[in-house]
Amino acid sequence: MQFNLNSSIELMTNNLQTYVSSYIKQTSKNYQDADANKVSNNLHIDSFKKSSNTLNNARLSISNTYGFLGYNTLNLSGISKAIKDVMSEYKLENQQNAKIEGYTTIDERFAEYSEISDEFIISVLQLSETVEKPKDAQDMDDLRWGMLVNLGKEVGMNDKDGLMEITQQDLKIYYDLKHHNNQEAFEKLGEYDQNGNIIKRYENPEDVWKDIFLTDSNGNFLKDKAGRLIRNKDFTYTTSVQVDDSVAFRDLSWKLYDKDNNDKIKAADYGAGELMCMTASIMDGNDAAFSLLANYTKSMLPENKTQHELDVQYAKSDAEKLFIYKKSLVNDYFFFLDTVKGVSPDLSYEGQKDMYNKKLDNSKWVTFNPNYKGSFIAEANKIRNNGYQYLY
Repeated sequence: MQFNLNSSIELMTNNLQTYVSSYIKQTSKNYQDADANKVSNNLHIDSFKKSSNTLNNARLSISNTYGFLGYNTLNLSGISKAIKDVMSEYKLENQQNAKIEGYTTIDERFAEYSEISDEFIISVLQLSETVEKPKDAQDMDDLRWGMLVNLGKEVGMNDKDGLMEITQQDLKIYYDLKHHNNQEAFEKLGEYDQNGNIIKRYENPEDVWKDIFLTDSNGNFLKDKAGRLIRNKDFTYTTSVQVDDSVAFRDLSWKLYDKDNNDKIKAADYGAGELMCMTASIMDGNDAAFSLLANYTKSMLPENKTQHELDVQYAKSDAEKLFIYKKSLVNDYFFFLDTVKGVSPDLSYEGQKDMYNKKLDNSKWVTFNPNYKGSFIAEANKIRNNGYQYLY
């Protein structure tokens, strides 16, 4: 099976639609059917309520206390037609590019990555309105917020303030627990770490959030006066570490191993496309794909608004806005897959599994405190043959 995140994104779409439908049923008292003609005739409402007639006719038209959930995920023919109309206009505007050798037209790219469907995008937008944005996310684009909420659902972080706090390193810990710290690893490496202490095991990887952040006696996250989750500075984590570099396996690169600042860069700093690929990579369990995203440097992340967030400000209708969203996600997806294949040519599941097994045969358990500078290197070097060559 060659590496491709399409199955993960298709699974995401199904999960999103199931969740949103369930949410609407559970909170039905907050919803009401709107008169289709009334909505159709009102083209002066903000956000998604400002729409083309085609989209208005396709609306389910339901609203809640948080905003507007206006798209029927079960009957999208009108919405898809509206997006295709905008795509045709876009092709006409860029028809000169089609004459360039090797140029891929937008409809060809949409067809190639069909897993990023209209249903998927609208489900993400609907999901974004099931969770009220915290104060720090008020300026975040709905697509980006929806992708962050979706990531949180995948990793079991369902606290809206927690979504704004989880870092690259936190995601590495979750990923490691989900895909690496399994029964096979414990059978090979035993139950004890480098200091002879028994290793804490998690039945569910999402349980780790209750250790990374402080909780009260009822298991609720403790927050400071600004509403931010409080980190547990005494938290320690155990991971498998190679005793030498004889196996060319790409490790997760823990904090200060390669000066990656993974404890400072947050998931909320990512753009919508990166969040989509990050979630799919976690679901897929592909180490090369996940490591590429989990080791982004600050310069690679959006400082303010991403390109699609800038573009949608000038969208003339919902159809154009949805087209911009889709074009952005498809392009981000294409470039991500292309980059990851360039970094790790062997992306087959079998190839990565074989390499990981060789890595395990060359490893031991190491427990470290991810909150303290130099903890990983100091502890890892207790089992390393020659130590890490780390330059401060």
